[in-house]
Amino acid sequence: MRRALGLVSAVAAVVLGGSACANQTAGTAVAVPGEHPAPAGPEVTGSSGAPELSQLQPCDLLADAASKSLGIAAAGKPGRTADSRSCEWKVDKGTVADSYTITAEVWRDRGLDRITTERPVEYLKVGAHEAAQFIAGGGKGCAVALAVGDDTRVDVRAAGEKVAEELCESALAAAKLVEPVIP
Repeated sequence: MRRALGLVSAVAAVVLGGSACANQTAGTAVAVPGEHPAPAGPEVTGSSGAPELSQLQPCDLLADAASKSLGIAAAGKPGRTADSRSCEWKVDKGTVADSYTITAEVWRDRGLDRITTERPVEYLKVGAHEAAQFIAGGGKGCAVALAVGDDTRVDVRAAGEKVAEELCESALAAAKLVEPVIP
């Protein structure tokens, strides 16, 4: 008897619930005072008004004017790994020895605590973001990692034929231009 009563109750709930979902009411939805409706449109923004990290395209991190100030003359080349999305720009200084690349790489699930380098890491602040500067790419470049959260970061790296430490100034200059764009 108890089993039959439970079955009847379940069937009634499905029938009544299904009919409630089938009914539509004409009119315009109005927000309840004190509640805020979700923003319309596909752009998702963080508390600062900047796009969320998942929405950022690495090649959009350096605006044309900013890239020209770094000596970048052409559009960036997008790239991807299993863990990151990136964009690489070439800085032509006239010779291979003086030229280098600047890369912006968006890392998901990798915060400042997961920097991989055999050299010391220098912690600093770039704009409003905690950051870390380190020798990257097996000693072929210098990177500035900008913390976006505990588990996410954007690396801005300068790499080339120069001694890695000489590229740190270029990496930091590029990071200062990327920093206002990230959340």
